Order: sequence, then structure tokens, then C-alpha cells
Amino acid sequence: MNAQDLTSTFSLHTKPWIRLAKALGTLMRVWAGSPKGTIQVVMQGLSLKNVRNCLSSTVIVGLLKDFSNHDDVNLVNAKLMLKEAGLNLTTSHNPTVPEKEGCREGFLSMALADAPYQAVGFVQDTTPVPQALNSAAFRAEVPLCRGLPPLLFWTQPSNHAMLPTMIWLLAEADMQLQSYQISVVSDETWHVMGISSLLPSLDTWKQYVTEGIQFHY
Repeated sequence: MNAQDLTSTFSLHTKPWIRLAKALGTLMRVWAGSPKGTIQVVMQGLSLKNVRNCLSSTVIVGLLKDFSNHDDVNLVNAKLMLKEAGLNLTTSHNPTVPEKEGCREGFLSMALADAPYQAVGFVQDTTPVPQALNSAAFRAEVPLCRGLPPLLFWTQPSNHAMLPTMIWLLAEADMQLQSYQISVVSDETWHVMGISSLLPSLDTWKQYVTEGIQFHY
């Protein structure tokens, strides 16, 4: 990153997008485990044109933070440390936003090439929120902010109503459900639960869900 890129991180407009980029990187890390290969970052929206380097570096910070030997990753050394981790990065920018999403200023997406991991987010007012995981889009905003309760994302192999079972599993772990929503019906459905604290393990959930992700940013 050059001096202009670093200066942009102090912009009031850029700050929530930086929080979104780091949150998506963190989400991808806990979802994909130890990803390898190429990370694809796409920015949509005219206002994101000049923060391309800043946002792509911030995605890397979220992706590598807490990895062994990468705790000191920052915006300046992010791309170098990405190479050391055996990953590649591609970035692209599209000045237009899809017509059906015309009310949005822009979108930030990241994906792991040749793997079923894609996360898309946007900024609502000043709050970073996820827009979709793979083909599953969310109706309402799910804030990805510091200081909020942990989120548990999960998807299941069938359409059977599983919420009572999930609530029971939380109760067994002495946890409380604080919020809940489900993605728009599509080929893939994700559920998002705000929970009172992080679960020590998702092992007991594996017989009920296809995938489970705990996110605390």
C-alpha cells in the first residue's frame, strides 16, 4: 500500500468498508479453515474504485489474523504475508451495481477459487452486513460489528424444521438464542443465530447440519 492508500483508511466513508473487508476475511477463515489457492476479491460500485488496494489488504488481514506465524499481519505487509501463507490474490472492480440492487452504494465479495466458499457484503448506513453466502441471500441485515454477540451460521441437508433442535442444543450448552433469521429460499439455505457466547465446540451439531460457522469479530 502507498501513502494515498493508507490515508484513505482515515476517511469516514472508507472506515465501515474496512470493517466489512476485515469481517469477510475473518468469516472466510473460520468457514474455509486453512484456505489454499487463490482468493478472489471483487468490488462493485463507483465509490469503491479508489480504495481497491486498501480493501483487498484488509481482507487479507482478516483472513490471516490468528493464523500461526501471522499474528503481526497488517495493511502494509498483508500481501507479502499472503504469499508466505501459500495464497494468491486477484482483485477486480466494477463501477456498476446490479440493477436490482440499485439502492446499494456498492458490494464487496470474496471467494476461494475452485472451492464452494463465497461471501458478499455491503455497508448499510455505517454498518457492515453480509448480503449472501454462496447462493443464499439474506433478507434483513445481520451486523458484522465488534462488541455484538457471536453469530452462528449453519446450513442443513434437508428442509425439515430444525430450529427447535438448534435451540435445544444451545440450552444443553447453557447458551441463549438472542436473534435468528434465515436466508431467502434458494438452492442453498443458511440460518444465522445470534447467541449469548461462543460454543466451545460444534461437534454435537455435526449430525444435524451440513456446515456450521461460529463468527465473533
